[in-house]
Amino acid sequence: MKKASDLLNVFFDDLQKSQGEQYIDFNKSWENIIGEKIGKNSKIKDVIDGNLIIEIDHTGWKQLILAKEKQIISKINRAFPELKIKKIKFHFTDRNKTKSEDKFNFRENNTENENIQGKREEIDKDFLSLLKKMSKRSEV
Repeated sequence: MKKASDLLNVFFDDLQKSQGEQYIDFNKSWENIIGEKIGKNSKIKDVIDGNLIIEIDHTGWKQLILAKEKQIISKINRAFPELKIKKIKFHFTDRNKTKSEDKFNFRENNTENENIQGKREEIDKDFLSLLKKMSKRSEV
């Protein structure tokens, strides 16, 4: 005869395995559910109490998703009824921030700043020269 704790462990192991497989399947089908463009720019963060939490890096993606929220929830609930999604919520992240942006500091990079300023002055001169040429042509 087996102990109750052993039976419960087997039951919960099977339950966790089943839920894990469902979660993996859901993640794999995300682009098919939401569309390729939005799918590549969003990520399933979690499902909590019927709330699907989606990670995005721009409010524009939020607007696109919200415009199709009812259709998205309907698709998810047809394919994954056990999730019982009722609402979509968002988590913002800054995926576009690069390490070079983190390191850029005007005070620490004086040489870079001087180079940028020099290029700026050169561009300004070129632009003024072009404006003068254009105004002479318009006078003719």
